[in-house]
Amino acid sequence: LPLPIGNNPDYIPYVFFLQTKNDRTMERTINNFENLALAIQESNDNFLKQAQKQVNVAFTLRNWVIGHHIHNYEQSGEDRAEYGEQVLNKLAERLKKAGLKGLSASNLYHFKQFYLVYPQIVQALPEQFQLKDFQSNTILQALPVKLEDIPLIPPNELINKLSFTHFIELIKCANPLKRLF
Repeated sequence: LPLPIGNNPDYIPYVFFLQTKNDRTMERTINNFENLALAIQESNDNFLKQAQKQVNVAFTLRNWVIGHHIHNYEQSGEDRAEYGEQVLNKLAERLKKAGLKGLSASNLYHFKQFYLVYPQIVQALPEQFQLKDFQSNTILQALPVKLEDIPLIPPNELINKLSFTHFIELIKCANPLKRLF
């Protein structure tokens, strides 16, 4: 327990612990107005960063699931003769009319590529989003290199350390081994 400060034996300062960028815990005593304001500001900043990280992870998983849906449609949809950009352009238009933003034809294409290049992401999906029709073996067999030859990074580690924008850049690497670096 903290000891009383100053002449007031009843006053015990409030102490809080702040997690710093380099994962060291820093202790700060709130014993004046300025420290109170700083503690609130730092707490707000830390929780805001956590919320932004969770939103980023959710959008990354959403993009993967959308890629899954597009791929499955292209493989077995009723009108699957309409391949490629035509389907993606029509889909982007339809989604835009529904009020969904950020789902352009080029983004939809990236989502499908993301799904195909990173099949292991399925393991990172929350249980309520697990895909009943997911065919991991089909995708894994279609890879240009045997999976045993490529050490897979755990999917939760991938989505927690990389944003979707990073994945887009990695997808551009044709060699799966180069994507590991």
